[in-house]
Amino acid sequence: MSECKPLLHGTTDKELWTRDLDAFEDAMDVFDEEDAKLAADLEKQLNAAKRNATKGGKKVERCRLTLSNLC
Repeated sequence: MSECKPLLHGTTDKELWTRDLDAFEDAMDVFDEEDAKLAADLEKQLNAAKRNATKGGKKVERCRLTLSNLC
């Protein structure tokens, strides 16, 4: 049977730093992608709110005609 060597045994400080930096950059790429998606969704929501705030987007309330309204 072969012996298992510890993963960090014999690893230089520079190699550890490089691995950590690579992992951080990968995580930041994921974060940036998610942030861009959220920003796009927010922009869509803001545009929808702007459209709904205009006269064309507002719903007009209709009043029910009764005899008391006519007098």
